[in-house]
Amino acid sequence: MVADVVAEWAGRHGAACTLALTGPAGGRWAFGTGGPAIEMDAVEFCRTVSGRAPGAGLLGVAVPF
Repeated sequence: MVADVVAEWAGRHGAACTLALTGPAGGRWAFGTGGPAIEMDAVEFCRTVSGRAPGAGLLGVAVPF
């Protein structure tokens, strides 16, 4: 499920970045080159991009689920 949320999020913002999610549901993804590096807990990432926690920059791009 987390990988699906990451793919939807990346498609929505369309910017280069690397994402490292920690915890049992975590993983690493790279989208393009030269963008910001984001590292956080996988559950917190999902809470943030769903709008349940505040997010800035690319993390402010919402994925409704």
